[in-house]
Amino acid sequence: MVRFAMTKNIEISGVGVFGNEREEDIRSVKQLIADAERFQDNPDKYSQLHTEDTIIVNVAGRRIVGRDAFY
Repeated sequence: MVRFAMTKNIEISGVGVFGNEREEDIRSVKQLIADAERFQDNPDKYSQLHTEDTIIVNVAGRRIVGRDAFY
């Protein structure tokens, strides 16, 4: 299995975000990226990071529709 290194330094700008929403959103995105990186070798956990109606196009151009088809 090929592991992809995720970007460590993420810059996210917030337009129209109030209070602590931006910081919470940034933490959530960073956590999701960290989880995706950590679970690349664990299909059960990795697939749970996606919604049921996810659509993924892999590097070979293969389209995968739905979390169940993903794994």
